[in-house]
Amino acid sequence: MKFTKIAVLLPACLLVVGCSKSANTTKTGGNTTTATTNATKNTAAATPSPQATPQATNSATEPKPHSDMAATPEEAAKGLFNAFGRQDRAAAAKFASEAAVAKLFKESTGTEGMEFQGCNDEGGDLTCAWSYEGGGLIMHIKGSQSGGYMVESIEFIAD
Repeated sequence: MKFTKIAVLLPACLLVVGCSKSANTTKTGGNTTTATTNATKNTAAATPSPQATPQATNSATEPKPHSDMAATPEEAAKGLFNAFGRQDRAAAAKFASEAAVAKLFKESTGTEGMEFQGCNDEGGDLTCAWSYEGGGLIMHIKGSQSGGYMVESIEFIAD
């Protein structure tokens, strides 16, 4: 029973207080019991260290896109839209071509009143749209699931 307490308390002492790794000796009725650092090592090995838990991914069916690219057409479109709403050209460039970023920042008056209408894949032509009173914004998306997506061009339409 005492050995179990030592095996449990010693690692805690080492981790929290910084006790030395010397052996602990208890003498009872002529018998000597020694708990060495091996008991500490065994107990410490059983105690997991506080590390980040890796996230499970389904890499067999969904390859990870390039780190600079959006994982879905919607992520690319919304990433560009939100960056534009903050007037952050550097962030917008992560989601779109130079031409799309330039046109959006030059020709749009802002994101106020725009409502996201979703994304469509019509025969390989990926588009995401926003509507606003008097017109809409269409984003043309290029890419793939394995390589990632980005907004290649944008167009404004009037009602």
